[in-house]
Amino acid sequence: MEMLTGLLLPTGSAPNQSPSCDVFVGVMPIRLPPVAPRSLASALSSKGAIHFYTVVRQSSPTPSQFYFDFLPENPEDPLVAVGALLGQKVPGIVQERELRRLPTKSCWWIGKTEGDKGLESVRKFNSRWDNQLMLFRHDCRNYTEALVGHLTGRTDVIEQVLEMRKQDKDPADRFVDY
Repeated sequence: MEMLTGLLLPTGSAPNQSPSCDVFVGVMPIRLPPVAPRSLASALSSKGAIHFYTVVRQSSPTPSQFYFDFLPENPEDPLVAVGALLGQKVPGIVQERELRRLPTKSCWWIGKTEGDKGLESVRKFNSRWDNQLMLFRHDCRNYTEALVGHLTGRTDVIEQVLEMRKQDKDPADRFVDY
């Protein structure tokens, strides 16, 4: 993986134009209701049931990174979990959080945003996202795939991330300081 350096706004660019941002995709175990056995999250993860999220890092005006994901409004509610597992639509929410630093495990650099797409483009995309979540049809995988496609033009990102995840023997050892 290549080492990334700070990005500069090209000379002659319009002042209100966003410089390109770096786009990352990460995975983590899914959140389960507190009543679920702890071993269930690991078992589900080993079977491919994992949560996907996107991180967008801008280098100007101030270097910062933002985390975006799509999940049930109340992922720890047992009734929501059962409904989702039964294929029912459940209320979802798109989250945005500013991160102090990039995740150090299970997070991969995907590419740079196209043109002037930056945080405002993500927020506009999110405002149009259908918030009715359906597992395996309209969930975090679909959201991540669509958002990354919108930002970078890349497709099949989830499959690429799953392949990179398989190749990581110890994710902590492969982390590169971006």
